[in-house]
Amino acid sequence: MELGDQKPSQLLRRMRDLARDKIPDDTLRVLWQGHLPAPVRTVLAITETKDMEKLAAAADKVMETLQPSQLPVVEAKVPAQTSGNKDILTEIAKLSIRMRNMERFQHLLRLRQPLLPLAPQTPVPQLLL
Repeated sequence: MELGDQKPSQLLRRMRDLARDKIPDDTLRVLWQGHLPAPVRTVLAITETKDMEKLAAAADKVMETLQPSQLPVVEAKVPAQTSGNKDILTEIAKLSIRMRNMERFQHLLRLRQPLLPLAPQTPVPQLLL
């Protein structure tokens, strides 16, 4: 998948559609930024926001201000999605799910451990009447 003639925000939307919520935003952001020209990546690297929509809007603005000579020329068209890309995305999605499951399991284990040691139970003396 390449940027081509589309805006960075359009590329992000297309990648999100293909990911179908199987890939965390952090991973998707890295993959998306990898398809952007170096000057755009440089600007996004110093942007403090992590909001993907704001980053995409900023990338669109940077692309509008760049001179055509500053943008890399795409010489060969790469297929939109190869089976290798699909396999990688599938594996990333599986790893993300496994990580979430492990984090939940660790959280449950922490909840089961008592916070304070239990005091020994002492028998209550019974009075005979």
